Amino acid sequence: LDYSGKVVLVTGGTKGIGLSCGLAYARRGALCTLTNRWGSADEDAIREQFRAVGGPEPHIVEADAGSAEDTAELVTALRQRHDALEVFVSGVSFAQIVKGLSDYSKRSLLRSIEYTVWPMFEHLARIREAFGRYPRYVIGLSSIGPDSFVANYDFVAGSKALLETLIRYLNYRLRGEDVRVNVV
Repeated sequence: LDYSGKVVLVTGGTKGIGLSCGLAYARRGALCTLTNRWGSADEDAIREQFRAVGGPEPHIVEADAGSAEDTAELVTALRQRHDALEVFVSGVSFAQIVKGLSDYSKRSLLRSIEYTVWPMFEHLARIREAFGRYPRYVIGLSSIGPDSFVANYDFVAGSKALLETLIRYLNYRLRGEDVRVNVV
């Protein structure tokens, strides 16, 4: 479990379970790059948390996981800094809270998929392109939504269920690439 000097990318890594993942890897010496969007990160507080666990200082990048351009720039910058990427954690999720059927819209559902599901695949394609291989470990962060009823969680649950399904197929597709794919 020694990740000293190994590179970890966590999208949505400045809050919640994404931040917890980054901190867990940092405790083991990993060099973490964390992304956030919309200026949502208190970078000083995050760096302090990494110091508190004895981990290397994280690299914090503002990048919209739903933007192919931001993803390309992020991965290009990662490649300029590092020769390999060991772990990719896709932690971004975004969905409209649904209070009633009047909140259902195709646009809202598709936006949820664009931010919760598609970044996993967009990032992996860019990582393979830049590094010549996929990360050894790929982790998608889900929620209790697909397994349990959570009020107002309609689009979150739907997009997380799709993420979980496609990750099963991703694992199959990458079986010959020495990649471990999981959803948490």
